[in-house]
Amino acid sequence: MGSLGIGRGVMIVVALVAMVLAGAGCGEKIAEKAAEKVIEAGSDGAKVDIDTDSGSVSVSGDDGSSSYQFGEDVTIPDDFPDLPLPDDATATGMIVVESDGAPSFTATFTTKMSMKDLYERFVEGLEDGGYTIEQKMQFEGDQGDGFNILASSDDTQVTVFGGAGAGEDGNSLTVGVTPRE
Repeated sequence: MGSLGIGRGVMIVVALVAMVLAGAGCGEKIAEKAAEKVIEAGSDGAKVDIDTDSGSVSVSGDDGSSSYQFGEDVTIPDDFPDLPLPDDATATGMIVVESDGAPSFTATFTTKMSMKDLYERFVEGLEDGGYTIEQKMQFEGDQGDGFNILASSDDTQVTVFGGAGAGEDGNSLTVGVTPRE
């Protein structure tokens, strides 16, 4: 992806953000600036901004931008598509990558809804929303139940993965949204 180096940059960003957030409070601004400089040095000209208060990281370059947000106060962008998320879904992570003016999203949520009910909600909700279900699968295992769904519309592809076991928060849900070319 050109000068942004998102692929290799993602691993660097995630590791450094974890270190910065773990050290928050002790030289917080110094740690933010140091991490920003390390990421910028390894990303061929990208601009990096880390905010430990919000738990977010933004990376921008000549051919796109990306932002990463994890924690308790994750913000869902206004242009995130209207999907059949459960009413009690709590966002715990959001990654937005924009290239050629089109955003891609990876969002993680927790919910108390059962895997069976989540699966049915997404299959029906995506179909009602104009998506075609291309693949769907439910599974059971020693570690818990889960499912994955791949759906598409004329211009968007949606991948949904639900997995039991987000601890006391209930179940986890990961939703990926990418533009179709």
